Amino acid sequence: MGRWKQEPQSLMPTETPTEADVLFFAGFYEGEGSACGQANGAIIVQVPQKDPEVLYRARSLWGGSIRVNGVGISVWVTSGDRARLFLQAIYPHLSSRRKKQIENAGGLRLTGKKMAEVGGITHDRQVVRQGLSDTQRHSESCVNWRKNNPEKDKEIYRRYATKNREKINARQRARRAQERAMLIASHPKSDERSELIN
Repeated sequence: MGRWKQEPQSLMPTETPTEADVLFFAGFYEGEGSACGQANGAIIVQVPQKDPEVLYRARSLWGGSIRVNGVGISVWVTSGDRARLFLQAIYPHLSSRRKKQIENAGGLRLTGKKMAEVGGITHDRQVVRQGLSDTQRHSESCVNWRKNNPEKDKEIYRRYATKNREKINARQRARRAQERAMLIASHPKSDERSELIN
């Protein structure tokens, strides 16, 4: 699919798919999707679309992430058992060609990796997350990922800092200028102090 412009962290599902959702996304996957198995038993499902609205719905139902490739196409990406749960749900409604693709990718055998319940998300937490916007859910998931992967987070920031040194320096200069301005505003002027001393 090309190089990603962004790599947001994979999100947990926040809703339970209905039968209508399963039928809709079976047709959607039939036309646009692909499943790719890896030698280590991993599996990745990708569904590209120019307009990402439907992809956000898929992410809410089965988790995963929305990414944008180098040519501006949005792609819903999910992997592990989240992908397998999606494939198991839509499998009965697919053509024989798509069924064969899923079987070859190992899309019907749950392995316990990247299950929808991973992360200790409770029913109460799912209810709370349903009330959050996509941006808020993504932000929360990123914070949790950083806590659980501090070394990877440092490496990603190091690469970002190397590529964007001037942008970071400009932000730091602006922040220091703002702090100086606030410091000056919070202290009385020198002539006022001299009057107090006299």
